[in-house]
Amino acid sequence: MYRTPLPVPPLLRVLVVDAEGNVQDRFRRELAALTAADGFAIAADGMSAADQVRSAAPAFTIAFVALRLPRGPDGAATAETLLAADSHLQVVLCVATDDEHRTSSLTRLAREDRVLLLRTPCPPFELQQLVRVLASKHALTVAHRHAPPVPAQISDAEQSLVDDHRHQALRMEAIGRLAGGVAHDFNNLLTAILGYAELLRMHLPHGDRLMTYAQEIYRSGQRAAGLTSQLLAFSKRQSLTPQVVDLNHVVRDMESLVSRMIGEEIALEIRLDQELCAVRVDPAQLEQVVMNLVANARDAILNGRTGPAARTVIATAAVKVDERMLAPHLHFSPGNGTPLVPGTYACLSVANNGQGLEASMRAHIFEPFYSTKGTISERKGAGLGLATVYGIIQQSGGFIEIDSAPTKGTTFRIYLPYAGEPAIPKSPSGAWQRTLSGSETVLLVEDQDEVRTLLEQVLCAAGYTVLAAENPDVALGLAKQYGGRIHVMVTDMVMPRMDGHELRDAIHAINPGLRVIFMSGYPERDRSLGTTRQPFLQKPFKGEKLLRTVRAVLES
Repeated sequence: MYRTPLPVPPLLRVLVVDAEGNVQDRFRRELAALTAADGFAIAADGMSAADQVRSAAPAFTIAFVALRLPRGPDGAATAETLLAADSHLQVVLCVATDDEHRTSSLTRLAREDRVLLLRTPCPPFELQQLVRVLASKHALTVAHRHAPPVPAQISDAEQSLVDDHRHQALRMEAIGRLAGGVAHDFNNLLTAILGYAELLRMHLPHGDRLMTYAQEIYRSGQRAAGLTSQLLAFSKRQSLTPQVVDLNHVVRDMESLVSRMIGEEIALEIRLDQELCAVRVDPAQLEQVVMNLVANARDAILNGRTGPAARTVIATAAVKVDERMLAPHLHFSPGNGTPLVPGTYACLSVANNGQGLEASMRAHIFEPFYSTKGTISERKGAGLGLATVYGIIQQSGGFIEIDSAPTKGTTFRIYLPYAGEPAIPKSPSGAWQRTLSGSETVLLVEDQDEVRTLLEQVLCAAGYTVLAAENPDVALGLAKQYGGRIHVMVTDMVMPRMDGHELRDAIHAINPGLRVIFMSGYPERDRSLGTTRQPFLQKPFKGEKLLRTVRAVLES
Protein backbone atom coordinates (compact mmCIF):
# COMPACT_ATOMS: atom_id res chain seq x y z
CA MET A 1 0.00 0.00 0.00
CA TYR A 2 1.32 3.47 -0.91
CA ARG A 3 1.90 5.87 1.98
CA THR A 4 1.85 9.68 1.57
CA PRO A 5 4.64 9.79 -1.02
CA LEU A 6 4.43 13.55 -1.50
CA PRO A 7 4.16 16.25 1.19
CA VAL A 8 1.07 18.43 1.20
CA PRO A 9 1.49 22.20 1.68
CA PRO A 10 -0.16 23.32 4.94
CA LEU A 11 -2.49 25.83 3.22
CA LEU A 12 -3.99 23.39 0.71
CA ARG A 13 -7.46 24.64 -0.26
CA VAL A 14 -9.71 22.79 -2.71
CA LEU A 15 -12.82 24.06 -4.52
CA VAL A 16 -15.22 21.55 -6.08
CA VAL A 17 -17.55 22.97 -8.75
CA ASP A 18 -20.35 20.44 -9.26
CA ALA A 19 -24.10 20.52 -8.73
CA GLU A 20 -24.51 16.85 -7.74
CA GLY A 21 -24.52 16.22 -4.00
CA ASN A 22 -23.12 12.69 -4.27
CA VAL A 23 -20.12 13.98 -6.23
CA GLN A 24 -19.54 16.74 -3.68
CA ASP A 25 -19.67 14.19 -0.85
CA ARG A 26 -17.23 11.87 -2.65
CA PHE A 27 -14.66 14.62 -3.08
CA ARG A 28 -15.10 15.71 0.54
CA ARG A 29 -14.67 12.15 1.81
CA GLU A 30 -11.71 11.18 -0.37
CA LEU A 31 -9.79 14.42 0.28
CA ALA A 32 -10.58 14.66 4.00
CA ALA A 33 -7.11 13.42 4.95
CA LEU A 34 -5.43 16.15 2.86
CA THR A 35 -7.49 19.24 3.66
CA ALA A 36 -8.40 21.04 6.88
CA ALA A 37 -12.03 21.69 7.78
CA ASP A 38 -11.91 25.16 6.21
CA GLY A 39 -9.78 23.95 3.27
CA PHE A 40 -12.67 22.45 1.29
CA ALA A 41 -15.37 24.45 -0.47
CA ILE A 42 -18.22 23.71 -2.88
CA ALA A 43 -19.86 25.70 -5.67
CA ALA A 44 -22.87 24.47 -7.65
CA ASP A 45 -22.27 26.63 -10.73
CA GLY A 46 -19.60 28.65 -12.50
CA MET A 47 -20.75 32.09 -11.35
CA SER A 48 -20.64 31.28 -7.64
CA ALA A 49 -17.30 29.48 -8.16
CA ALA A 50 -15.80 32.63 -9.71
CA ASP A 51 -17.06 34.74 -6.79
CA GLN A 52 -15.48 32.37 -4.28
CA VAL A 53 -12.13 32.34 -6.10
CA ARG A 54 -12.00 36.14 -6.32
CA SER A 55 -12.76 36.61 -2.61
CA ALA A 56 -10.83 33.65 -1.22
CA ALA A 57 -8.32 34.39 1.53
CA PRO A 58 -6.09 32.48 1.53
CA ALA A 59 -6.41 31.61 -2.15
CA PHE A 60 -7.58 28.26 -3.44
CA THR A 61 -4.92 25.79 -4.55
CA ILE A 62 -6.93 23.53 -6.85
CA ALA A 63 -10.39 23.73 -8.42
CA PHE A 64 -12.14 20.55 -9.61
CA VAL A 65 -14.70 21.64 -12.20
CA ALA A 66 -17.36 19.39 -13.75
CA LEU A 67 -17.52 19.79 -17.51
CA ARG A 68 -21.31 19.58 -17.36
CA LEU A 69 -22.95 22.18 -15.14
CA PRO A 70 -26.78 22.47 -15.08
CA ARG A 71 -26.96 26.25 -15.21
CA GLY A 72 -24.77 29.14 -16.24
CA PRO A 73 -21.45 28.66 -18.11
CA ASP A 74 -20.23 25.13 -18.74
CA GLY A 75 -17.11 23.70 -17.15
CA ALA A 76 -14.73 24.84 -19.90
CA ALA A 77 -15.96 28.45 -19.70
CA THR A 78 -15.89 28.30 -15.89
CA ALA A 79 -12.28 27.06 -16.01
CA GLU A 80 -11.28 30.05 -18.14
CA THR A 81 -12.94 32.43 -15.70
CA LEU A 82 -11.23 30.85 -12.70
CA LEU A 83 -7.82 30.92 -14.38
CA ALA A 84 -8.25 34.63 -15.10
CA ALA A 85 -9.35 35.31 -11.52
CA ASP A 86 -6.28 33.62 -9.94
CA SER A 87 -2.99 33.44 -11.86
CA HIS A 88 -1.72 30.49 -9.76
CA LEU A 89 -4.86 28.35 -9.47
CA GLN A 90 -4.59 24.78 -10.78
CA VAL A 91 -7.78 23.61 -12.52
CA VAL A 92 -8.86 19.99 -13.02
CA LEU A 93 -11.71 19.60 -15.51
CA CYS A 94 -13.73 16.51 -14.61
CA VAL A 95 -15.09 14.67 -17.64
CA ALA A 96 -17.47 11.73 -17.40
CA THR A 97 -16.87 8.83 -19.76
CA ASP A 98 -20.09 9.58 -21.67
CA ASP A 99 -19.20 13.23 -22.45
CA GLU A 100 -19.07 12.97 -26.23
CA HIS A 101 -18.77 16.70 -26.83
CA ARG A 102 -15.71 17.21 -24.64
CA THR A 103 -13.19 17.63 -27.50
CA SER A 104 -14.83 20.71 -28.99
CA SER A 105 -15.47 22.19 -25.57
CA LEU A 106 -11.84 21.92 -24.53
CA THR A 107 -10.12 23.19 -27.67
CA ARG A 108 -9.56 26.67 -26.28
CA LEU A 109 -7.94 25.27 -23.11
CA ALA A 110 -5.53 22.96 -24.92
CA ARG A 111 -2.52 25.27 -24.48
CA GLU A 112 -3.11 26.15 -20.83
CA ASP A 113 -0.57 24.38 -18.61
CA ARG A 114 -2.66 24.97 -15.47
CA VAL A 115 -5.50 22.76 -16.70
CA LEU A 116 -5.67 18.98 -16.45
CA LEU A 117 -8.35 16.64 -17.76
CA LEU A 118 -9.61 13.95 -15.36
CA ARG A 119 -11.95 11.14 -16.27
CA THR A 120 -14.37 10.58 -13.39
CA PRO A 121 -14.99 8.71 -11.26
CA CYS A 122 -11.37 7.71 -10.53
CA PRO A 123 -9.83 5.62 -7.71
CA PRO A 124 -9.31 7.56 -4.45
CA PHE A 125 -5.55 6.96 -4.50
CA GLU A 126 -5.21 8.47 -7.97
CA LEU A 127 -7.24 11.49 -6.88
CA GLN A 128 -5.10 12.00 -3.78
CA GLN A 129 -1.86 11.62 -5.76
CA LEU A 130 -3.11 14.18 -8.28
CA VAL A 131 -3.87 16.63 -5.48
CA ARG A 132 -0.40 16.16 -4.00
CA VAL A 133 1.34 16.80 -7.32
CA LEU A 134 -0.76 19.85 -8.18
CA ALA A 135 -0.38 21.25 -4.65
CA SER A 136 3.41 20.96 -4.99
CA LYS A 137 3.28 22.64 -8.39
CA HIS A 138 1.12 25.45 -6.98
CA ALA A 139 3.51 26.00 -4.07
CA LEU A 140 6.49 26.18 -6.42
CA THR A 141 4.72 28.61 -8.73
CA VAL A 142 3.82 30.95 -5.87
CA ALA A 143 7.31 30.72 -4.38
CA HIS A 144 9.02 31.54 -7.66
CA ARG A 145 6.82 34.61 -8.11
CA HIS A 146 9.18 36.29 -5.64
CA ALA A 147 12.42 35.00 -7.29
CA PRO A 148 15.46 37.30 -7.12
CA PRO A 149 15.31 39.92 -9.89
CA VAL A 150 17.53 39.52 -12.92
CA PRO A 151 20.24 42.15 -13.44
CA ALA A 152 19.26 45.51 -14.85
CA GLN A 153 19.86 46.34 -18.52
CA ILE A 154 19.45 42.75 -19.59
CA SER A 155 18.66 42.36 -23.29
CA ASP A 156 15.34 41.07 -24.62
CA ALA A 157 17.10 37.93 -25.88
CA GLU A 158 18.68 37.30 -22.47
CA GLN A 159 15.37 37.93 -20.71
CA SER A 160 13.72 35.42 -23.04
CA LEU A 161 16.38 32.86 -22.16
CA VAL A 162 15.78 33.44 -18.45
CA ASP A 163 11.99 32.91 -18.94
CA ASP A 164 12.70 29.58 -20.70
CA HIS A 165 14.91 28.48 -17.83
CA ARG A 166 12.21 29.42 -15.30
CA HIS A 167 9.48 27.50 -17.11
CA GLN A 168 11.70 24.44 -17.41
CA ALA A 169 12.70 24.69 -13.75
CA LEU A 170 9.09 24.70 -12.56
CA ARG A 171 8.26 21.70 -14.73
CA MET A 172 11.29 19.76 -13.55
CA GLU A 173 10.68 20.60 -9.90
CA ALA A 174 7.16 19.18 -10.20
CA ILE A 175 8.47 16.06 -11.98
CA GLY A 176 11.15 15.74 -9.31
CA ARG A 177 8.67 15.79 -6.45
CA LEU A 178 6.63 13.06 -8.10
CA ALA A 179 9.76 11.02 -8.87
CA GLY A 180 10.88 11.29 -5.25
CA GLY A 181 7.54 10.00 -4.03
CA VAL A 182 7.63 7.05 -6.41
CA ALA A 183 11.20 6.22 -5.34
CA HIS A 184 10.15 6.28 -1.68
CA ASP A 185 7.49 3.62 -2.23
CA PHE A 186 9.79 1.45 -4.33
CA ASN A 187 12.46 1.63 -1.64
CA ASN A 188 10.04 0.13 0.88
CA LEU A 189 9.31 -2.76 -1.49
CA LEU A 190 12.98 -3.23 -2.38
CA THR A 191 13.95 -3.45 1.28
CA ALA A 192 11.80 -6.56 1.53
CA ILE A 193 12.86 -8.01 -1.85
CA LEU A 194 16.59 -7.58 -1.21
CA GLY A 195 16.28 -8.67 2.40
CA TYR A 196 14.52 -11.95 1.70
CA ALA A 197 16.88 -12.68 -1.20
CA GLU A 198 19.75 -12.11 1.22
CA LEU A 199 18.21 -14.50 3.77
CA LEU A 200 17.78 -17.13 1.05
CA ARG A 201 21.45 -16.88 0.09
CA MET A 202 22.47 -17.23 3.74
CA HIS A 203 20.39 -20.37 4.39
CA LEU A 204 20.77 -22.28 1.12
CA PRO A 205 23.61 -24.81 1.11
CA HIS A 206 26.55 -24.11 -1.17
CA GLY A 207 25.99 -25.57 -4.62
CA ASP A 208 22.20 -25.73 -4.31
CA ARG A 209 20.60 -24.99 -7.70
CA LEU A 210 18.16 -22.63 -5.98
CA MET A 211 21.12 -20.41 -5.05
CA THR A 212 21.23 -19.22 -8.67
CA TYR A 213 17.61 -18.05 -8.44
CA ALA A 214 18.24 -16.24 -5.17
CA GLN A 215 21.30 -14.51 -6.63
CA GLU A 216 19.35 -13.37 -9.70
CA ILE A 217 16.57 -11.97 -7.50
CA TYR A 218 19.16 -10.11 -5.47
CA ARG A 219 20.97 -8.72 -8.53
CA SER A 220 17.70 -7.58 -10.09
CA GLY A 221 16.71 -5.92 -6.83
CA GLN A 222 20.04 -4.11 -6.70
CA ARG A 223 19.53 -2.79 -10.23
CA ALA A 224 16.08 -1.56 -9.25
CA ALA A 225 17.58 0.07 -6.16
CA GLY A 226 20.05 1.85 -8.42
CA LEU A 227 17.18 3.28 -10.46
CA THR A 228 15.37 4.57 -7.37
CA SER A 229 18.64 6.08 -6.18
CA GLN A 230 18.86 7.97 -9.47
CA LEU A 231 15.25 9.14 -9.13
CA LEU A 232 16.03 10.44 -5.64
CA ALA A 233 19.11 12.21 -6.96
CA PHE A 234 17.08 13.89 -9.71
CA SER A 235 14.41 14.96 -7.23
CA LYS A 236 17.10 16.36 -4.88
CA ARG A 237 16.07 13.89 -2.15
CA GLN A 238 19.15 11.72 -2.30
CA SER A 239 21.01 11.34 0.97
CA LEU A 240 24.38 13.10 0.53
CA THR A 241 27.48 13.08 2.71
CA PRO A 242 29.28 16.27 1.66
CA GLN A 243 32.98 16.72 2.33
CA VAL A 244 35.54 19.37 1.43
CA VAL A 245 37.44 17.79 -1.45
CA ASP A 246 40.00 18.72 -4.09
CA LEU A 247 38.14 18.55 -7.41
CA ASN A 248 41.37 17.86 -9.29
CA HIS A 249 42.14 14.85 -7.09
CA VAL A 250 38.67 13.40 -7.72
CA VAL A 251 39.13 13.69 -11.49
CA ARG A 252 42.70 12.37 -11.45
CA ASP A 253 41.75 9.36 -9.30
CA MET A 254 39.07 8.45 -11.84
CA GLU A 255 41.31 8.70 -14.92
CA SER A 256 41.98 4.98 -15.35
CA LEU A 257 38.33 4.09 -14.78
CA VAL A 258 37.16 6.74 -17.23
CA SER A 259 39.69 5.56 -19.82
CA ARG A 260 38.34 2.02 -19.67
CA MET A 261 34.76 3.24 -19.93
CA ILE A 262 35.34 5.48 -22.92
CA GLY A 263 37.29 2.85 -24.88
CA GLU A 264 40.31 2.91 -27.14
CA GLU A 265 38.48 4.46 -30.11
CA ILE A 266 38.07 7.80 -28.33
CA ALA A 267 40.97 9.99 -27.22
CA LEU A 268 40.70 11.20 -23.63
CA GLU A 269 42.28 14.49 -22.60
CA ILE A 270 42.35 15.83 -19.03
CA ARG A 271 43.17 19.47 -18.30
CA LEU A 272 43.35 20.47 -14.65
CA ASP A 273 43.68 23.98 -13.26
CA GLN A 274 46.27 23.64 -10.47
CA GLU A 275 45.11 26.89 -8.84
CA LEU A 276 41.63 25.46 -8.18
CA CYS A 277 40.33 25.67 -4.60
CA ALA A 278 38.38 22.98 -2.73
CA VAL A 279 34.62 22.42 -3.04
CA ARG A 280 32.08 20.86 -0.67
CA VAL A 281 30.41 17.85 -2.29
CA ASP A 282 29.66 14.19 -1.72
CA PRO A 283 32.70 12.53 -3.38
CA ALA A 284 30.79 9.39 -4.35
CA GLN A 285 28.00 11.42 -5.95
CA LEU A 286 30.51 13.63 -7.76
CA GLU A 287 32.15 10.50 -9.18
CA GLN A 288 28.72 9.41 -10.40
CA VAL A 289 28.30 12.80 -12.09
CA VAL A 290 31.61 12.39 -13.93
CA MET A 291 30.82 8.81 -14.99
CA ASN A 292 27.38 9.77 -16.29
CA LEU A 293 28.75 12.69 -18.29
CA VAL A 294 31.56 10.58 -19.73
CA ALA A 295 29.11 7.83 -20.68
CA ASN A 296 26.95 10.44 -22.39
CA ALA A 297 30.01 11.76 -24.26
CA ARG A 298 30.99 8.26 -25.37
CA ASP A 299 27.51 7.51 -26.72
CA ALA A 300 27.30 10.87 -28.51
CA ILE A 301 30.63 10.21 -30.24
CA LEU A 302 29.90 6.60 -31.21
CA ASN A 303 26.57 7.67 -32.67
CA GLY A 304 28.16 10.24 -34.96
CA ARG A 305 31.96 10.04 -35.18
CA THR A 306 34.78 7.54 -34.79
CA GLY A 307 38.45 7.46 -35.71
CA PRO A 308 41.46 9.60 -34.72
CA ALA A 309 39.39 12.81 -34.50
CA ALA A 310 37.03 11.49 -31.80
CA ARG A 311 37.87 12.93 -28.40
CA THR A 312 36.49 13.77 -24.97
CA VAL A 313 37.99 16.49 -22.78
CA ILE A 314 37.55 16.67 -19.02
CA ALA A 315 38.71 19.98 -17.58
CA THR A 316 38.63 22.03 -14.40
CA ALA A 317 38.94 25.78 -14.16
CA ALA A 318 38.35 28.67 -11.79
CA VAL A 319 35.58 30.85 -13.26
CA LYS A 320 34.36 34.28 -12.21
CA VAL A 321 30.56 34.06 -12.13
CA ASP A 322 28.71 37.38 -12.26
CA GLU A 323 25.03 38.28 -11.89
CA ARG A 324 24.38 38.07 -15.61
CA MET A 325 25.72 34.52 -15.72
CA LEU A 326 23.65 33.55 -12.68
CA ALA A 327 20.44 35.17 -13.97
CA PRO A 328 18.97 32.01 -15.57
CA HIS A 329 19.54 30.06 -12.34
CA LEU A 330 18.57 32.53 -9.58
CA HIS A 331 15.01 31.24 -9.35
CA PHE A 332 16.30 27.93 -8.02
CA SER A 333 16.55 27.12 -4.33
CA PRO A 334 19.67 24.91 -4.20
CA GLY A 335 19.25 21.71 -2.27
CA ASN A 336 21.91 22.59 0.31
CA GLY A 337 20.07 25.77 1.35
CA THR A 338 22.86 28.14 0.25
CA PRO A 339 21.73 30.70 -2.37
CA LEU A 340 23.66 31.19 -5.58
CA VAL A 341 25.75 34.36 -5.37
CA PRO A 342 28.33 35.94 -7.68
CA GLY A 343 31.94 34.97 -7.07
CA THR A 344 34.61 32.48 -8.08
CA TYR A 345 33.34 28.98 -8.79
CA ALA A 346 35.10 25.72 -9.59
CA CYS A 347 34.03 24.62 -13.05
CA LEU A 348 34.14 20.97 -14.10
CA SER A 349 33.49 20.50 -17.82
CA VAL A 350 33.08 17.40 -19.94
CA ALA A 351 33.20 18.09 -23.70
CA ASN A 352 32.87 15.84 -26.70
CA ASN A 353 33.04 16.43 -30.45
CA GLY A 354 30.34 13.93 -31.27
CA GLN A 355 26.77 14.37 -32.40
CA GLY A 356 25.38 17.65 -31.02
CA LEU A 357 21.83 18.47 -29.94
CA GLU A 358 18.99 20.42 -31.50
CA ALA A 359 17.47 23.20 -29.39
CA SER A 360 14.32 21.10 -28.88
CA MET A 361 16.46 18.33 -27.39
CA ARG A 362 18.41 20.67 -25.11
CA ALA A 363 15.15 21.84 -23.54
CA HIS A 364 14.42 18.31 -22.26
CA ILE A 365 17.87 16.81 -21.85
CA PHE A 366 17.81 16.74 -18.01
CA GLU A 367 14.32 15.27 -17.70
CA PRO A 368 14.09 11.69 -16.40
CA PHE A 369 13.42 8.98 -19.01
CA TYR A 370 14.11 11.43 -21.85
CA SER A 371 16.70 10.13 -24.32
CA THR A 372 18.07 11.10 -27.72
CA LYS A 373 18.98 7.46 -28.40
CA GLY A 374 15.71 6.27 -29.92
CA THR A 375 12.75 4.55 -28.33
CA ILE A 376 12.97 2.67 -25.05
CA SER A 377 13.03 -0.65 -26.91
CA GLU A 378 15.98 0.52 -29.04
CA ARG A 379 18.27 1.81 -26.32
CA LYS A 380 20.07 0.60 -23.23
CA GLY A 381 19.60 2.25 -19.86
CA ALA A 382 16.63 4.02 -18.32
CA GLY A 383 17.24 7.59 -19.46
CA LEU A 384 18.16 8.75 -15.93
CA GLY A 385 21.87 9.57 -16.31
CA LEU A 386 21.64 13.30 -17.01
CA ALA A 387 18.62 13.68 -14.73
CA THR A 388 20.77 12.26 -11.95
CA VAL A 389 23.58 14.71 -12.76
CA TYR A 390 21.10 17.59 -12.66
CA GLY A 391 19.72 16.60 -9.25
CA ILE A 392 23.10 15.97 -7.61
CA ILE A 393 24.52 19.32 -8.72
CA GLN A 394 21.42 21.24 -7.65
CA GLN A 395 21.42 19.49 -4.27
CA SER A 396 25.13 20.29 -3.88
CA GLY A 397 24.50 24.02 -4.22
CA GLY A 398 25.78 24.44 -7.77
CA PHE A 399 24.33 24.76 -11.26
CA ILE A 400 24.88 23.21 -14.67
CA GLU A 401 24.94 24.54 -18.22
CA ILE A 402 24.96 22.83 -21.60
CA ASP A 403 26.48 24.17 -24.81
CA SER A 404 25.56 22.10 -27.86
CA ALA A 405 24.54 22.34 -31.50
CA PRO A 406 24.20 19.82 -34.35
CA THR A 407 27.64 18.78 -35.70
CA LYS A 408 29.32 21.06 -33.12
CA GLY A 409 29.55 18.61 -30.24
CA THR A 410 28.42 19.09 -26.66
CA THR A 411 29.95 20.58 -23.52
CA PHE A 412 28.48 20.21 -20.03
CA ARG A 413 29.78 22.72 -17.48
CA ILE A 414 29.20 22.18 -13.77
CA TYR A 415 29.76 25.10 -11.39
CA LEU A 416 30.36 24.52 -7.69
CA PRO A 417 31.04 27.28 -5.15
CA TYR A 418 34.34 27.25 -3.32
CA ALA A 419 34.24 25.66 0.13
CA GLY A 420 36.31 28.38 1.82
CA GLU A 421 38.50 25.82 3.58
CA PRO A 422 41.16 23.27 2.56
CA ALA A 423 40.25 19.77 1.41
CA ILE A 424 40.12 16.96 3.95
CA PRO A 425 42.97 14.44 3.45
CA LYS A 426 41.93 10.93 2.46
CA SER A 427 41.64 8.49 5.35
CA PRO A 428 43.47 5.17 5.02
CA SER A 429 41.35 2.33 3.70
CA GLY A 430 40.42 -0.60 5.88
CA ALA A 431 37.24 -2.39 6.85
CA TRP A 432 35.89 -1.83 10.33
CA GLN A 433 35.17 -5.21 11.87
CA ARG A 434 33.02 -5.98 14.88
CA THR A 435 30.52 -8.62 15.90
CA LEU A 436 26.99 -8.03 14.65
CA SER A 437 25.11 -10.16 17.16
CA GLY A 438 23.54 -8.98 20.42
CA SER A 439 21.14 -9.87 23.20
CA GLU A 440 19.51 -6.49 23.81
CA THR A 441 15.83 -5.61 23.26
CA VAL A 442 14.82 -3.71 20.13
CA LEU A 443 11.50 -1.92 19.60
CA LEU A 444 10.81 -2.13 15.86
CA VAL A 445 8.16 0.20 14.40
CA GLU A 446 7.26 -0.22 10.71
CA ASP A 447 3.80 0.01 9.11
CA GLN A 448 4.76 -1.97 5.97
CA ASP A 449 4.04 -5.59 6.90
CA GLU A 450 6.60 -7.19 4.58
CA VAL A 451 9.38 -4.85 5.70
CA ARG A 452 8.56 -5.26 9.40
CA THR A 453 8.53 -9.07 9.15
CA LEU A 454 11.87 -9.10 7.34
CA LEU A 455 13.63 -6.80 9.80
CA GLU A 456 12.22 -8.74 12.74
CA GLN A 457 13.68 -11.96 11.32
CA VAL A 458 17.09 -10.35 10.75
CA LEU A 459 17.26 -8.97 14.30
CA CYS A 460 15.99 -12.18 15.92
CA ALA A 461 18.51 -14.27 13.95
CA ALA A 462 21.26 -12.06 15.40
CA GLY A 463 20.11 -12.79 18.96
CA TYR A 464 18.07 -9.68 19.74
CA THR A 465 14.71 -9.67 21.50
CA VAL A 466 12.34 -7.84 19.16
CA LEU A 467 9.12 -6.02 20.03
CA ALA A 468 7.47 -5.45 16.66
CA ALA A 469 4.80 -2.75 16.23
CA GLU A 470 2.78 -1.98 13.10
CA ASN A 471 2.04 1.62 14.06
CA PRO A 472 3.03 4.25 16.66
CA ASP A 473 0.06 3.53 18.93
CA VAL A 474 1.07 -0.12 19.30
CA ALA A 475 4.69 0.96 19.87
CA LEU A 476 3.68 3.28 22.70
CA GLY A 477 1.60 0.50 24.26
CA LEU A 478 4.54 -1.92 24.13
CA ALA A 479 6.86 0.69 25.64
CA LYS A 480 4.47 1.15 28.59
CA GLN A 481 3.69 -2.52 29.17
CA TYR A 482 7.02 -4.24 28.58
CA GLY A 483 8.49 -5.33 31.88
CA GLY A 484 12.15 -5.35 30.86
CA ARG A 485 14.47 -2.71 29.46
CA ILE A 486 14.15 -1.57 25.86
CA HIS A 487 17.61 -0.61 24.61
CA VAL A 488 16.94 0.88 21.17
CA MET A 489 14.01 1.77 18.90
CA VAL A 490 14.22 1.36 15.11
CA THR A 491 11.35 3.29 13.53
CA ASP A 492 10.13 4.32 10.11
CA MET A 493 9.79 8.06 9.57
CA VAL A 494 6.56 8.21 7.54
CA MET A 495 3.63 6.53 9.30
CA PRO A 496 -0.09 7.23 9.74
CA ARG A 497 -1.20 9.54 12.57
CA MET A 498 2.31 10.11 13.94
CA ASP A 499 5.68 10.50 12.20
CA GLY A 500 9.04 9.31 13.48
CA HIS A 501 9.91 12.58 15.23
CA GLU A 502 6.62 12.64 17.14
CA LEU A 503 6.97 8.99 18.13
CA ARG A 504 10.53 9.59 19.36
CA ASP A 505 9.35 12.45 21.58
CA ALA A 506 6.44 10.40 22.93
CA ILE A 507 8.70 7.41 23.64
CA HIS A 508 11.25 9.61 25.41
CA ALA A 509 8.50 10.78 27.77
CA ILE A 510 8.17 7.12 28.83
CA ASN A 511 11.81 6.06 28.52
CA PRO A 512 14.14 9.09 28.42
CA GLY A 513 17.29 7.07 27.77
CA LEU A 514 16.02 5.07 24.80
CA ARG A 515 18.28 5.24 21.72
CA VAL A 516 16.51 5.82 18.39
CA ILE A 517 17.38 4.86 14.80
CA PHE A 518 15.28 6.32 11.99
CA MET A 519 14.71 4.63 8.63
CA SER A 520 12.85 5.76 5.54
CA GLY A 521 12.51 5.50 1.79
CA TYR A 522 13.08 9.26 1.86
CA PRO A 523 16.55 10.58 2.84
CA GLU A 524 15.21 12.08 6.06
CA ARG A 525 18.68 12.65 7.50
CA ASP A 526 19.23 15.58 5.16
CA ARG A 527 15.65 16.87 4.86
CA SER A 528 14.26 16.53 8.37
CA LEU A 529 16.85 15.62 10.96
CA GLY A 530 18.80 18.83 10.64
CA THR A 531 21.85 18.95 12.83
CA THR A 532 20.71 16.35 15.37
CA ARG A 533 23.02 13.68 13.84
CA GLN A 534 20.28 11.09 14.44
CA PRO A 535 21.29 7.60 13.22
CA PHE A 536 19.51 6.93 9.94
CA LEU A 537 18.99 4.00 7.56
CA GLN A 538 18.14 4.83 3.95
CA LYS A 539 15.88 2.21 2.38
CA PRO A 540 16.62 -0.15 0.82
CA PHE A 541 19.41 -1.41 3.07
CA LYS A 542 21.02 -4.77 3.73
CA GLY A 543 20.37 -6.74 6.90
CA GLU A 544 24.08 -6.36 7.69
CA LYS A 545 23.70 -2.57 7.55
CA LEU A 546 20.83 -2.73 10.05
CA LEU A 547 22.84 -4.91 12.43
CA ARG A 548 25.94 -2.71 12.17
CA THR A 549 23.90 0.41 12.88
CA VAL A 550 22.17 -1.14 15.88
CA ARG A 551 25.49 -2.28 17.35
CA ALA A 552 27.10 1.11 16.72
CA VAL A 553 24.25 2.90 18.50
CA LEU A 554 24.24 0.48 21.43
CA GLU A 555 28.00 0.74 21.90
CA SER A 556 28.34 4.49 21.39
